[in-house]
Amino acid sequence: RLKAEETKTEYGTYRQYGKITLFSLIYGAGAAKVAETLGISEELAQSYIDAIFTVFPGIKNYQEESSEMAKTQGFVPVMNGTVRHLAKLISSEDKWEASKAERQAGNARIQSGCGNQMKKIMARIWQSNLLDDYDYHWMFPVHDESVHAFKPEEAAEVLPILHSFMVEKFLKTVPSESSVGIGKNYGQLIESEFRVYDPKRIEEVLVKVNKE
Repeated sequence: RLKAEETKTEYGTYRQYGKITLFSLIYGAGAAKVAETLGISEELAQSYIDAIFTVFPGIKNYQEESSEMAKTQGFVPVMNGTVRHLAKLISSEDKWEASKAERQAGNARIQSGCGNQMKKIMARIWQSNLLDDYDYHWMFPVHDESVHAFKPEEAAEVLPILHSFMVEKFLKTVPSESSVGIGKNYGQLIESEFRVYDPKRIEEVLVKVNKE
């Protein structure tokens, strides 16, 4: 029998392999790319892909549907009402460009929706009083996160405003949630995860950060 630590390590590896394979599939990678990323044989990579398609057949259907949309319409719809135009790429005589457009079709329907949500948050910040009333600076987005800078003494007022923008409803059925990471720089953040903004927890983190 495997000891607890050995079990954790072994299944942690399987989990990582599964996660990488799944995300690679969603973003249009094939067995060759998965094999290269994981450092395994192409045959084994293909078996991982086949297993995922067997358990989750909707993924393949989604990919084929997205590709067909791009071919027939020249674009794919994105959450929140925008579209990703692909007519030029999908009709290219260059097979590499055309296949790239097919991969982008499925990817855009997911990733571009995340981008739209981040743009909505940026717009809400611009429309708010943060830039006028506080020593606040919007820094940059990182995938599904946003980075901000402001004075520690203004945190108690600025953070609940920012958090309210992050959790505003975006999808019809899935609620938006957001944790808060606080630190003196992006590499030293203390994460606070909560469904409802917790000022007491934020105060505890601020005290800890200021001591460092």
